[in-house]
Amino acid sequence: MLTETQETPEGGILVVDDEISSLRLVSEILTRAGYEVRPAREVRLALRSIQERVPSLILLDVKMPESSGYSVCRGLKQEERTRDIPVIFVSGLSDVEARVEGFAAGGVDFISKPFQETEILARVRTHLSLRNTQRQLERLVAERTSAADDSEERFKSIFEHAAIGLAQVSVEGRFMRINERFCEILGYSRAEILDRTFQEVTHPDDLGDDEERVRRLLQGEGDSFNVEKRYVRKDGGIVWAHLTVSLVRSEGGTPRWFVAAVKDITNRKQSETKLTESHEAMTHLLSSIPDAVFFVRLPERVIGWADDSYNVMGLGSDPSEVQGRSTQEYFASDEDYREFGEIQRQAIAEGKGFMRTEAMARHKNGTIFPAEITATFSRKNGVVTGANAIVRDITKRKRAEKRILDYQERLRGLASKLIFTEERERQQIASDLHDGAAQSLALARLKLAEASAGVAGSPAAGTLAEASQLVRESLHQVRGVLLDLSSPTLERLGLAAGLQDWLTARVSKGQHLITEFCDECGDLPLTKDAQMLLFRSACELLTNVIKHAKAARVRVHLTCADQEFQITVKDDGLGFDPGLVLKSAGSAGTFGLFSIQERMKDLGGSIEISSAPGEGCEVSLMMPLKESTENGGQE
Repeated sequence: MLTETQETPEGGILVVDDEISSLRLVSEILTRAGYEVRPAREVRLALRSIQERVPSLILLDVKMPESSGYSVCRGLKQEERTRDIPVIFVSGLSDVEARVEGFAAGGVDFISKPFQETEILARVRTHLSLRNTQRQLERLVAERTSAADDSEERFKSIFEHAAIGLAQVSVEGRFMRINERFCEILGYSRAEILDRTFQEVTHPDDLGDDEERVRRLLQGEGDSFNVEKRYVRKDGGIVWAHLTVSLVRSEGGTPRWFVAAVKDITNRKQSETKLTESHEAMTHLLSSIPDAVFFVRLPERVIGWADDSYNVMGLGSDPSEVQGRSTQEYFASDEDYREFGEIQRQAIAEGKGFMRTEAMARHKNGTIFPAEITATFSRKNGVVTGANAIVRDITKRKRAEKRILDYQERLRGLASKLIFTEERERQQIASDLHDGAAQSLALARLKLAEASAGVAGSPAAGTLAEASQLVRESLHQVRGVLLDLSSPTLERLGLAAGLQDWLTARVSKGQHLITEFCDECGDLPLTKDAQMLLFRSACELLTNVIKHAKAARVRVHLTCADQEFQITVKDDGLGFDPGLVLKSAGSAGTFGLFSIQERMKDLGGSIEISSAPGEGCEVSLMMPLKESTENGGQE
């Protein structure tokens, strides 16, 4: 809103810009500040608006389709009615040559895109204030030359108490009258300044331009000029000022003196210098990043500016072409655009400062590529107003990931074949042992029994009994090996019977653990390969219990629900951290779980582990019944 000391311009502020987004932005900033804004997208409309009502200030875009802003300004300065309207140029150009041309055309100031709200308002306030002061002074000077001592007093009062520095200067450049504010700006006393010329307090680098502008006024080329210049203070310091000079002439047109209005803009200049240095550093930084960088206004999702030094999006050396456009153009599809918007909305709703996701992006040439997008949100009064986004082409990374996944899939397939091949080899070895060594040991025991019967009561009977016992123990060991290699019960009666037989023989009797077996499924529609895989995995879990758990009790539970078969092995042992164990796969006692996990994945199954140190362990092997009958193995 306007402050109490700020006057509302009578003719309003005319904003001329062919770019609708820039026109709307500037108009919104000025309207919120309380100014009357008159927007125009075309030069002809702007000129018609000026003819209908002269504005108090014009913000004029340099690049216009019909005519350049410089040409429009020069035309206005040639007309008596529009000559004194302050013109501030607006452009994406920021080089010195562009500014020099703008001031030469009659402009009073220059604002570079992208816009900064505080800068626009500061410059508009400054030039409206200068224009009001200049008009007041001109009116007072005219009144003073026409008569009336009271007019002289009014002029003196305004002159002395003005908030900006004011000076009356002779045509030779000597100070004739100054106000207190002018003394404060330059750090001299009134007497010291009155003993000097404007040339003596002007910075040497700005003196030539100053003298040339004064020469033009004295030769009749206009009645006033505006310029930013440097003064040298008494203490040797430099002060930047915005200077407005008007030439007062006699009724006959003879130059009499100059009236100079000086506003200290040192702080603004220092801020501009810092901003320029920061911009240069940022530009250098952006040019070294192999990504496209955007600023996007939210919630509109419209691009404010962009940098694409590495041509990620195909914008090349002129990324400004995307300014004002919707980001939707740079997504592969409308669906990708909507999905990204939903992820962004969720991140904002959760109060996050940034987000990172992947999306399919569209290159300028139409090529679709995978991109990683990182966005950092900007907030004003708690509301997100924009986001700085980095777009990275991850095509190579995605290809590498796909190669790794393909390689892992091939390895898993090979591992699966190896497992089934190994199991069939186990079965063959078990069969050979059973038909060979086991049968031979059984037969030897029978022969020893016959021999013992024939020598009963003789000393040889004891030796034969010992030999028979040794054969019996060997046969028991061979049967244990056969059970570890391949369960004949599994082959004949199925998974449940095989597991129960192994649990009894190897855990209950072999390790003296309290065991419990529960089968709630009965006959299962599982392939032989699936049954073999589940059997072998469950046996490995039980072996882990024997070797590492230090448990007193173990339970094996078979259940079926919702077309899923499940084996649960639960013990009351030491327990462990499942995440830590799976991460350290390959070390002692940990590879088994990882191996079981991969085996289950191969047939569409999964494994769940519930455990904690000191709380025992519960492991569930789950296999979809439908998939297990369709994927792999023999019926």
